[in-house]
Amino acid sequence: TGWRKRTVGGIWAVSEEEIASFKEKLRVAHDARSSGQEQGGSRFWVVDLPHFVEACMTSQYEDPSVLPIVMDFLRYLMDVVVDNIGNTQRPVMPEILQQFHRLCGVDQHCAYFYDRYSKGHIDSIAEYVDEPQDYLAFRQNTGVRVLVGMMNYMGRLRGFELIASRIGLGSDGPSGPVCSLTEVDYYVRTISYLRTLYTKPFLKSYFKTFHEVVLDRLISVSDDELKSISPSSNDAIETIVHQLEILVNDVRPDLNSEEIIEKFKMRMAKRLIICPLLNYRIKGVSHINDMISVVSNYESNKTNYMNLGRSSLPRPLLSGDWIAEFLTTERVPELVLGDPEVLKELKVADTHIELMKRSTDMLLFLASQGKLSSTVLDTLWKAAEQPSQQRSVFAILVSVMPRLTAEQLDDVDEKVRALLPSELQDVHIDLVREFTEASLGRIRERQTLSFGLDLLWQTLHGGSTGAAADSTTDHVLDAICDLTERDPNFVVLSLLSTAAIQNIRNRTSVTLSIKALHRMIGCLPTSRSTTTRGRPASKSRERVLLELHNEHKLLQLCIDEFKAIHEKDASKKEERRGLFGTKPRFGRGRKGGASPPPAA
Repeated sequence: TGWRKRTVGGIWAVSEEEIASFKEKLRVAHDARSSGQEQGGSRFWVVDLPHFVEACMTSQYEDPSVLPIVMDFLRYLMDVVVDNIGNTQRPVMPEILQQFHRLCGVDQHCAYFYDRYSKGHIDSIAEYVDEPQDYLAFRQNTGVRVLVGMMNYMGRLRGFELIASRIGLGSDGPSGPVCSLTEVDYYVRTISYLRTLYTKPFLKSYFKTFHEVVLDRLISVSDDELKSISPSSNDAIETIVHQLEILVNDVRPDLNSEEIIEKFKMRMAKRLIICPLLNYRIKGVSHINDMISVVSNYESNKTNYMNLGRSSLPRPLLSGDWIAEFLTTERVPELVLGDPEVLKELKVADTHIELMKRSTDMLLFLASQGKLSSTVLDTLWKAAEQPSQQRSVFAILVSVMPRLTAEQLDDVDEKVRALLPSELQDVHIDLVREFTEASLGRIRERQTLSFGLDLLWQTLHGGSTGAAADSTTDHVLDAICDLTERDPNFVVLSLLSTAAIQNIRNRTSVTLSIKALHRMIGCLPTSRSTTTRGRPASKSRERVLLELHNEHKLLQLCIDEFKAIHEKDASKKEERRGLFGTKPRFGRGRKGGASPPPAA
């Protein structure tokens, strides 16, 4: 057992009989495992085989004549490895994958064998080296002749084809795909390690779709595999993707490897959203939002950079059109918002409020690209029907409103009226305010109280429930004031001031109407105020008051209403005196002394 402890380059006095004996043990163990009589994990596979192979590939032989026997053993070991890879009914043991790495030269410790015996004693193993170079070629690098010979032997065993086939196999059972992530990692690292030695015909045929096979396997990662990736451990998927990007960059110069990987990451983000683990679902949505942010920043800043004569911004790997098409085709917004049909199709139990909260960037982006469909908005409205998530959904709707089309605003108008309760709370008022602001163009076309403006006005006056609460009144007045300030065409001011004056004339809700007028006019700048460009404000308080006075005689209306209220109060007092009479006065009488006592 002394060979088990030898260092690289140590002398090993192994005999042909020992090597032949161990080869027989390997054959027996392999046959037993192939027939199902032995399970993985026995001492031979875990201890004896790794130690013996390490000794074969890290030693100098005291008797160089055993070298052909060693090569014969290593070739048989390759037979065993390829046979295991080709058997899709069972996983490949980690110990066999370890020997695969060693045989392919990836293990730098064992690569000593290929380096040492490509330079010396080459004649004694010529029959093992002079393989047809159909897969790999050593060209001018004679230091890899033995490795190239072994890899071409693996190619003749269909090892490369079996690897690609195994990676690409799916799974009909709950345990996930046939090829584990650990296996994929071993295979991709090996294929990538050998990338500079492949022949051109093999490159052209094998790597035409190899990267797609690997990426498809990663997309089909099982939930159990995701659970096994802890935050403190290396992410197997990221490791594989990194190796694959290096490989594609070298073997497929006709492809943009970075773009391929970015597109894969978008697909992977959707896969994470589907899984039952909330942290991964949030990670998936966050990645999509990050990509949207990159594209949006580029689109908004590239013009400024060009105008300033600076070097152009680096173009994002994915275009806005591609991302919008991906989100639409893959129905990602519907998935995040919880569309029942999409959830059922993808076998997802439900969405989560934390995912919905993070959907705003996605919806705004689609709206800016003209790709926000009515289906997505319908899903959003359905989500608002659940009281527990209504506030979050309204916040999303508030953000999206300014980007909606005229047709979508018409649809939203109907849905807002159908969904809102008879008594509006602050969250409802905020929603209506944003909807109204987004619809100012449509309101200007109609020149009527519509698209939420009428809802605010009705709520201010109590609607069908009578007088509104003071807090509700203040919140509505704040909303009206905000709309007045944000409306560049003063449509809100015109329509609501007309409605207020009509109330004053009809002597209905006079106090609230005057209060609304006061707040709206108070929002305007004074005649001495200027805009940010130093120009006089287009609408000042004084100008509006003058217009209202000239057109509606506002001051006279208020005076008349004040007189009417005063007369009404006086009339009520007279009525009370008539009903109850004048109360007698006791105590002090006229000024100057007490009243005289009554006569006896």
